[in-house]
Amino acid sequence: MLVGVDQSRFDGVESLSVGLADSTWLAVVAFVVSTTRVRADVVADS
Repeated sequence: MLVGVDQSRFDGVESLSVGLADSTWLAVVAFVVSTTRVRADVVADS
């Protein structure tokens, strides 16, 4: 019984870690895209 509880708890932590990794990756991609757009706008203006 205890093993089952520990396993489910570990699965929850694992899925949470994966979710955090996914959102971090999405944040990095969004940041790169936004900075690339700003640079493109600056180049277009000049």
